[in-house]
Amino acid sequence: MKDNLAIGVDMNYSSFNDGDNTSLGIGPFVRYYKFIADDKFAFTVDGVFSFSTDKTVVAGNSVSSNRFALGVDPGFAYFFSPKWSLDLTLPGISYVSFEGGGSTISIGASTFSPSLGFRYFISK
Repeated sequence: MKDNLAIGVDMNYSSFNDGDNTSLGIGPFVRYYKFIADDKFAFTVDGVFSFSTDKTVVAGNSVSSNRFALGVDPGFAYFFSPKWSLDLTLPGISYVSFEGGGSTISIGASTFSPSLGFRYFISK
């Protein structure tokens, strides 16, 4: 992290309905930190680009699709050690393009689906 700015790669995996719906994604991000309270807590803003591949099983048939997304997401970070943070990210504004056509623009205020995770900093 330099000048309260971090650059990295996000990877995510999700599965629900006993594995009938899965998603695997990867993409670069840029994150700005506005520190408060002795550099332990920070408000964050992420700029993200991601590629995901999804698999859904319906009536025994497997359907796969790909999607690309751009977004800006607000959040909070708590640094419980110099190299680790616990992050809460809220949905912001996003644009998603689906393989085969179609796209959506979403504003996070319409849904509440926060993301909770950990980050490790190689250099801080």
